[in-house]
Parts: sequence; structure tokens; C-alpha cells
Amino acid sequence: MQSMGTSHLIAARASPETKAKFRALAEQQQMTESALLKQLIDLTVHRVNQPDAGVLRPPGRRLRAARLYVRLHPEDQWLLRERAVA
Repeated sequence: MQSMGTSHLIAARASPETKAKFRALAEQQQMTESALLKQLIDLTVHRVNQPDAGVLRPPGRRLRAARLYVRLHPEDQWLLRERAVA
């Protein structure tokens, strides 16, 4: 098991309904939501067979011409503008 100093955060957004269902599932298992999510991630990663291991490798170099569009909440847009100014 890794110490907290060497672990990385994985985050995801979910609808309020999904969040409530996940919380209920964690409570049924007598676990925190974080512990349940970590267990699910660990199980998924360990189930990957050797032929499927390529899924876990980082993607190759991306083309500079590739575009990515992201929708930001107004608050996030404001924060991004403020950071750009700084």
C-alpha cells in the first residue's frame, strides 16, 4: 500500500442521483465513498489481461494540430482568465 505522499488523486463528476446511489452502495458495504472507489479502480486495473495492457499505457505523442474543446462553468472561466492575467 502506498503512503499518502506518493498517491495521486483521481476525480470524476457525477449527477446528484449517481452520487446518492454510490453513497448508498458505500454505506451498504460499510465503507467510505473514497474507499469503495479505490477498491473498484484497483479491481478494474488488476482485471486487465496482458493483451489489454495497452489500455493502461499513456497515449503516444499527440498531433499539435489536434484540437480539444472544453466547456467551462462561468466560475472556472473567471478563474482561468484571472490566472492568465497573473
